[in-house]
Amino acid sequence: MQIAKMSDSEVVKAFADIRWHSNGVNPICPNCGNTSKIYLITTRNEYKCNECHKRFSVTSGTLFHSYKLSLQTLLCAICLCFGNFEVKPKENEL
Repeated sequence: MQIAKMSDSEVVKAFADIRWHSNGVNPICPNCGNTSKIYLITTRNEYKCNECHKRFSVTSGTLFHSYKLSLQTLLCAICLCFGNFEVKPKENEL
């Protein structure tokens, strides 16, 4: 399984691609709904909103928020549950 070989940053990117797919993969602050002034804190794998100054992760406000499992384990579980689901890099990233 490819997911088992992914780095932490690749797993965070894959979760972001899944979670915010409808918004063009741009993060949405779960606190204020802002989409334009958000940046990634790479050392913590968290996002910070410049509008409300709250930090959040790709799992904030989701079913997985309170789980203590790694994101890699959660992504493997999602792929196993949904069968043919694949995490692929975008064509411009190849």
